[in-house]
Amino acid sequence: MSVLYCNFKEVSNKYRSPNRRKREAKIMQTKSKGFIKLKDGRTFSQGTAFDVVPSPTRPDFGALCFPRPNGAAFKIPYTRLPKLFEDFHAVTEAEIETALMDYYCPSITGADVEPDGHDQHGFPSWLLALAMI
Repeated sequence: MSVLYCNFKEVSNKYRSPNRRKREAKIMQTKSKGFIKLKDGRTFSQGTAFDVVPSPTRPDFGALCFPRPNGAAFKIPYTRLPKLFEDFHAVTEAEIETALMDYYCPSITGADVEPDGHDQHGFPSWLLALAMI
């Protein structure tokens, strides 16, 4: 998994940056695990490269995915990221139970964060993503 920092306008003029002061987007570069078909009819084969950023409008619940190069963005809930893309950590029931009883929780990228926190890339904990807190 690689992370890039760039001016958000370079990624998309359609969406505003979640960090308005710095005007930066944290971009996770990953590949699709398998075939993806969207409701609008677009399809992507296994191994297609994507840039994934936290959604500026709903940073705790969804991400924007940009097929490379220069593809139109689509929104996706965090709960679908581990099923569709490499480099995203699927949470287990045991991890959720531990997070509810403890003071740390895995983020959707697999890093340990506070239950109501975000990792260094801007992605939320699984408890936030699942709207449990």
